[in-house]
Amino acid sequence: MKAVFHRPRPQLPWATVLPDYSFPSGHAMNSFVVFVGVAVVIGLAHGRLAGAAAAGVAVLGAVLVGISRIYLGYHYPSDAVGGFAAAAAWLAIAWLVTKPLAATGRGSEAKR
Repeated sequence: MKAVFHRPRPQLPWATVLPDYSFPSGHAMNSFVVFVGVAVVIGLAHGRLAGAAAAGVAVLGAVLVGISRIYLGYHYPSDAVGGFAAAAAWLAIAWLVTKPLAATGRGSEAKR
């Protein structure tokens, strides 16, 4: 996506400008996918209450990663939001693809 948007990084006095493009934040995107993905697994293994608590911690952790990228001067706020949006889209696609497999029992065939 960075190659498509070609958005330069912010120029801040305390930040070293990296040579690549800014939008979207890969750190924000990857942290959101990993943290929320782990929260989903926790929810499936331990129930809705544990999953909801894990999801809250996951979102907080991802937001803190996004804020750190902005504070360090590597990204604009919209870059972090764009990373979160791309991550949410990726998770939604993964859910839409795997849900029918789980309903038909195909997901459990690999365990046998």
